[in-house]
Amino acid sequence: LTNKEYVKKIKQCGTDLVIFSLNSFNEKKSKEYYKINVINKKKKALENLKQFQIPTYIFNMIKDSKKNEIFDFMEYARSNHDFIKIISFNPVWDIGKTNKYDKKITTGYILDQLISNSNLKKEDFFISTKFIHAFSQSISKLNNHAACELKCYVFFYNNNLIPMTQLLDLKKITNYLEKSNSTNFLFSKLYYGLCIFNSVLGSCIKNKITRKMLFEKLKEKISYFKKSKFSLSGITCIIVGSFPNAENIDLEFSKSCNLYSDI
Repeated sequence: LTNKEYVKKIKQCGTDLVIFSLNSFNEKKSKEYYKINVINKKKKALENLKQFQIPTYIFNMIKDSKKNEIFDFMEYARSNHDFIKIISFNPVWDIGKTNKYDKKITTGYILDQLISNSNLKKEDFFISTKFIHAFSQSISKLNNHAACELKCYVFFYNNNLIPMTQLLDLKKITNYLEKSNSTNFLFSKLYYGLCIFNSVLGSCIKNKITRKMLFEKLKEKISYFKKSKFSLSGITCIIVGSFPNAENIDLEFSKSCNLYSDI
């Protein structure tokens, strides 16, 4: 990916997502993680992906409790949301790890750091995850999302981080989706589908932020036909992964991680 011609070729071949492993933007930390100095090559590869606007999924392993690492990645996603579509933060599994870092990293710890450095709330992750789980079930019984991999869908708008939970009533929509998934009657499915449509329409009418963003999206489409640069990028997914084992399992957090509990 450091070769610009290669990136150009995979773009021409129709590549719609590149999964990119990156654990730190810090040169010293990067060398500690990878045992060799790869940070310049990593940055060059990201520059090429950005130039050719190839959607990119950054997979990050949180190996120690340095708070600024998570903040750096969030700032990078904010500044480059035109091509960074997914950013995933994951704790390191202790089994087989040669170096012992200063603190056990849990899913709950990563989530706490994310919300302390942004306007996101834990509920944004819980509600979004439950929504996408129900939504994926409605599309295919064979393509369900992992229940304990937390997801939060956000828009970067006017340099602000706006979770989807502020744009739509995801709790209500998820409730309708779950009811639709639990029935085999076509009439019932059509009814719940209409309820979802009404909920989305209601948010568009009542929610000032949703109305404003839809208006910007309309301007974007007009700009597209005029061959101008888009004025609003798409949605970005923030993921908090989980590698529980006997040593690092976060029992307090997992009480809230159960998607079938009342959240």
